[in-house]
Amino acid sequence: MTINQETAQLLKRVAAVLRVKEGDTFRYKAYVNASVAIDNLSDSIFEVWKRGELDTVPGLGESLSRYLNEYFSTGRVRHFESLFKKVPSGMFPLMTIRGIGPITAYKISKKFHLNDPEKTLTELKEILISEKLTKIQGFKEKTISKIKKALDIQSFGKGRLPLYEALPVAEDFINYLLKSKAVSKAEPLGSLRRKHVKMTNGLEVDLKISLPNSWGSILQHYTGGKLHNIHLRSLAKEKGLSLSEYGITQNGKLNRFTSEAKFYQFIGLEYIPPEIRENTGEIELAIKHQIPTLLEIKDIKGDLHTHSDFSFQSSHDIGISPLSQLLNTATKNDYEYIGISDHNPKFQGLTEKQKIAIILNRKKYLLSQYRTYEKDVKSRVPKLLIGMEVDIRPDGSLALSDKAMESLDYVIASIHGSFDLTEEANTRRIQKALSHPKVKILGHPTNRTINGREPISANWEKIFTYCAQNKKIIEINASPNRLDLPDDLIKQALTKKVKLIINTDSHEVSQMENMKYGVWQARRGYAQKSDIINTLPFKDLRLVLEL
Repeated sequence: MTINQETAQLLKRVAAVLRVKEGDTFRYKAYVNASVAIDNLSDSIFEVWKRGELDTVPGLGESLSRYLNEYFSTGRVRHFESLFKKVPSGMFPLMTIRGIGPITAYKISKKFHLNDPEKTLTELKEILISEKLTKIQGFKEKTISKIKKALDIQSFGKGRLPLYEALPVAEDFINYLLKSKAVSKAEPLGSLRRKHVKMTNGLEVDLKISLPNSWGSILQHYTGGKLHNIHLRSLAKEKGLSLSEYGITQNGKLNRFTSEAKFYQFIGLEYIPPEIRENTGEIELAIKHQIPTLLEIKDIKGDLHTHSDFSFQSSHDIGISPLSQLLNTATKNDYEYIGISDHNPKFQGLTEKQKIAIILNRKKYLLSQYRTYEKDVKSRVPKLLIGMEVDIRPDGSLALSDKAMESLDYVIASIHGSFDLTEEANTRRIQKALSHPKVKILGHPTNRTINGREPISANWEKIFTYCAQNKKIIEINASPNRLDLPDDLIKQALTKKVKLIINTDSHEVSQMENMKYGVWQARRGYAQKSDIINTLPFKDLRLVLEL
């Protein structure tokens, strides 16, 4: 766990105690927002503190900065420790289970005296088997079933480290190695280099050392994947060649390679990018020299799924970063445009008139901020599009009326609940939502989360066919705990000639840097620049979105 993840976890736990023991929703949200901001910092929060720059981190007010100063100076925060004494210590492991929030975790841990964090999840399994949860008020059969399912998924994923957790560890290790004059190059290997969504977990780091003349050989050998290398060895054997981490042996002579390209060339293959070395047809393409030119991060010209700090009665979490910060990052990334797609106003409790007023006030607020930014910057500013992420209801209808969506440039339609519908029902639901002329994009399509929620059931062949015929766009959500679409569905979508878009779904400005995860995911699905609409210049994007 990195220092950012550790600090974010600490603040989330404080937030949980404030929620259940003090009912302080304002401070609860403040701590949650701060934890999200820290978790997504590109820099180490410890280094930020050492430089005296905590005030630059979104969501860190004076009191929180003071607590973090105490934490980094002494390794503890006395106020936090006093708060933690108010709840059973088993409450926090329960919160790692999808579907168990602070209140539910507190109820279970208090009722069953779960005070040993190391044993909590094992004890929860025993409680579920004994059906004791059914005796607690508020725990219905459906709720308990969801907890069981989430616990099973988490147990299955145990020992697998998500890409976004493994990458910072590897980068820190590589940066350390490169400080040595004896090291000329260093790269991650295995599934991390292939940008697989999960890697084997563990604290050990295997270090492979090679002379420069064998760099290409060792890089290829340990990158894998396993099935790719088995197929490669079989192909080489037919040609009288023997492959190893040291090079390729032919007629008793070992040939060493300074690059992977030369290694593959010796076998008669075109270079195969690491992301697609999974034995899913890449070797056959390399034999024919038909490996596609995969998308690169420099091809991306904008991000259409970001959330602003406009405060309103939202159906889901609002963003915490002002438009000026989002524009700064867009400019730094050399984007031509940025789209703000806050969640729709909550479905219940607001009149139609109130919803329309919220949407119009939001547009006025964003345009005012944009004009101020243009005046202050006095240089090229990314174009602003004002969209909205709108819930797809179980029957496929949208959570906003036609009138409410009139002023929007585009709509991203997304499922945020009722995940357990049948394949047929979900397919019908998605197609109905996409049939609305204002809906241009299907957001985080399968709704999976890494080591968390399973994908919804849907007939993706039907959905992709519909999208291709009706010029609807499928999102690759670059949020590192989603990476949705999965790579196999990206390949399937591309065979149907569906256009894709890579968005970060940023709720905080630093999350815009997650675009690289979406690009890597797209590459694993064989996506090229021409497949992704946010590689288009703004004038062409307008035509695609029919603006």
